[in-house]
Amino acid sequence: MKKIDSIGNVFFGVNHSPDKSGNIPLIQAGSINGRGDYSPEQNAFIHSEKLSGKEYLQAGDLLFAAKGVNNFPYVVKEEDLPATASSIFFVIRVDIKQILPEFLAWYLKTKKAKHWIGINSEGSTINSISIKEFRQFKVPVPEIDIQEKVIRLHLLQGRYKSKVTHLLENIDLVNEEISKQLIKQYG
Repeated sequence: MKKIDSIGNVFFGVNHSPDKSGNIPLIQAGSINGRGDYSPEQNAFIHSEKLSGKEYLQAGDLLFAAKGVNNFPYVVKEEDLPATASSIFFVIRVDIKQILPEFLAWYLKTKKAKHWIGINSEGSTINSISIKEFRQFKVPVPEIDIQEKVIRLHLLQGRYKSKVTHLLENIDLVNEEISKQLIKQYG
């Protein structure tokens, strides 16, 4: 187990107000849903002149909401760029020689990680975890080939869940249509 700050750099997103005439997407809390899916249409914008080079996200950066209950991780992809993240997020720029961002994202979704985050969060109405506390969070760091296998397994599980969900939705539609026909025929 390694502390998160020993496997990457953890810092806040930017603390700038959005601007309707901005030209750089500003990823906000609403941009990432409870499943960790990114919706760019929920982004605000910010002017590029307000940003320094280090405030731009890079492919592989991991975003993690420091506030609220919806703190699913998101790994930034090349097609998401250029962009920056709001200060509600910790940006984790991992050392890919030690850990893959997708593996860390997977681990942050585990029950063990969620439990640790829950007991280390503070706040009466909106929970938040301090960056100091988060940097102490310990993560298992197996060899890269093991991390890749875990990631592949997680992706397969996601595809399986998606197909099962789609199948169940279709079964509901068929049952509803059959019920309507029965009611129409015998009702």
